[in-house]
Amino acid sequence: METLVEFIKRIVKEEVTKKDIETGTDQVLSAFRDKLAKKGIDVRSLKKLGTGTMGVAYDMGGGKVLKITADVREAKASSLVAGKDIPNIVRVFDIWKFPGADWYGLVIEKLTPLSPQEEKQLTDAVVNTGFPVFLHRANDDWNEAMKLLAQAAVKKFYSTAYAQFPNAATTQGGQGTRDPRVQKFVKTNLDKTVQEFDRITKEYKMRSLFKSLKSLGIQYYDFHGGNYGRRADGTLVLFDLGRSISKGAEPVELTEKFNLLEQRFAPVRLIPDLS
Repeated sequence: METLVEFIKRIVKEEVTKKDIETGTDQVLSAFRDKLAKKGIDVRSLKKLGTGTMGVAYDMGGGKVLKITADVREAKASSLVAGKDIPNIVRVFDIWKFPGADWYGLVIEKLTPLSPQEEKQLTDAVVNTGFPVFLHRANDDWNEAMKLLAQAAVKKFYSTAYAQFPNAATTQGGQGTRDPRVQKFVKTNLDKTVQEFDRITKEYKMRSLFKSLKSLGIQYYDFHGGNYGRRADGTLVLFDLGRSISKGAEPVELTEKFNLLEQRFAPVRLIPDLS
C-alpha cells in the first residue's frame, strides 16, 4: 500500500488525480481522527465541499471549513495570515502539520462560492489583461506593471490590426497608424482592456489585496475566480493561498489545542485596507 510520503512525492511530480487527492485526505482523516476529536473536530460529521489540485475542503459547521492540503506553500502563507483580520483575505483560525506526513490542516472561515458567471468574469478579466504576469515581470511593482501592460496591449492590438487589414500597413502603401480601421480596432480593444483592468482594481479590489499580501511578505499571482468567495456581507474574499511564495514558517505539528487562536475568531489584530 502506498505510504503518505510516497503519495506526496507523486504530488510534487504532478502525477496526482482528483481521486488520489481525495483518497489521501481520507487516509489523513482516518489516521488522525482521535487527535482531531480532541481538538473538537468530529471527522464523521465533516461534509465535503470540494476538491482542489492539492487538497480537500470540508464543512465543519459553525461557519468554519477544515481544509486538508499537501501544499506547503499554502500552509506557510496561511501561517502569516492566521490571526489577522485582513480585508479581502480569508480568516485563518488555526493551522497545523500532521505528524509524520507532509499534510497540513487549516481551519478557515466558510464563504459563499461565486456564481459560475461571476467566477468566469473575474477569471476572464485576469486572463485577458494578463496582469499577474506583468506584476511578476515588474518585480511586484504595481505601477511598473501597469506600464508594461499598456505597452504590451498597444503593440498587440496594432499587430493584430495590421494582420486583419494588410493593406493598411505603410509597407503596402497604406496609412499605417492613421488608417481609420486600424485606429478603430486599436481603440475598441484598448477600451476593453481598460474596462477589465478597472474591474480588477475597483470591483475585485486586487490592488488592495496585492498590497496586503505584499505587506505580509507573500508573493501571489493566482488571482483566478475559483480562488474567491463572498462573506455574508458581500465582501469578496481570496480563500486559497496555494502556489504562493513566502517566508512563512512551517506550521507546528498537530496538538489537542488550537495553536494560534481561540476557537472563536476574536480578538485579532486588524490590518487596515491598504488601497
